[in-house]
Amino acid sequence: MTYVKLSTYFSLAIVVVAQFGCYKEGLIRGSNELLLNGSLLKGPLANASITVSDINHLTVWQGQSNELAQFESQFSVHENSLFHIKIDVLDNTTMVCDAAECFDRNGNLIANYQEVVPASELTGLRLSHLSSSNTERNSLQVNALTTLVYDQLVNQLQDGVNQNGVDSASLQASRLVLTALNLSEDDINLLDSTLSQVEKVNESSDQTMTTLSLVNASIAENITLLTPLSSAISQFVSEPDNHQVQDTLSDLKTSVMASAVKLAQSGLVKGVPATVEESLFEAQINAIDFESLQKQSTELQMQIQAANAAASLTGATGANG
Repeated sequence: MTYVKLSTYFSLAIVVVAQFGCYKEGLIRGSNELLLNGSLLKGPLANASITVSDINHLTVWQGQSNELAQFESQFSVHENSLFHIKIDVLDNTTMVCDAAECFDRNGNLIANYQEVVPASELTGLRLSHLSSSNTERNSLQVNALTTLVYDQLVNQLQDGVNQNGVDSASLQASRLVLTALNLSEDDINLLDSTLSQVEKVNESSDQTMTTLSLVNASIAENITLLTPLSSAISQFVSEPDNHQVQDTLSDLKTSVMASAVKLAQSGLVKGVPATVEESLFEAQINAIDFESLQKQSTELQMQIQAANAAASLTGATGANG
């Protein structure tokens, strides 16, 4: 049996951060046993539901974060098998606002920075990550940006894709997402990046990670923003010449970046370099390079096809059963 210890951080697409607590029960199927530990990044997300499922979306483990927002899981999947991690809101789930202000779908203020947001205000919140049973990483973080990457890969990578194939595809999907957000952070795999809680950002923090952490936190300003943003990126991939799709994506990008600029300039987050503020402002006011975005989309499909072809040639299987 292969044992892999994963220290996982999940960051919400919306208002919070949480660290998951020990989970008591799990469904164990397959042959590769993994230990998955973790926390949510973005203000504590307590009492949230956590589901790990296999390539076929069959549950292999299900748990819940504790009041300290921490969790620990154990489950089994086959070699070269992908698995999904999803977070759902329960009746007693709470989150902490990670933006300067957090609003509901009607534009009503529901929390200021670092204030608690109750489950009643979290309808529609979703958070996702895709990983492999063969990962050698000892930590994972799930956040708004990993959710955007996940949505570009889910159901496209086939059973049996090896770790190199997963890494190549997720790196290219990250390039696609960052280009859609008007950010030029090249060669950053968002599924393999650890962002900071914004209250812990300081002058010595890596500027690229600071930029991404602020963007991730800013999505909390509107709890319903993540899904339409993800859909707009996917629609562009399908219809790159559709000007209405381009306009929708541009508007959503501008909204996210305006929130990030607001947070960076609020004084709530200490030690944000002027260069980070400038890059966020430029991302807000400048138009998306749709020609470059289309190239990134084409390259992503090539990476996915190559990964799937390699899986087919090796005859590897990750299916549980």
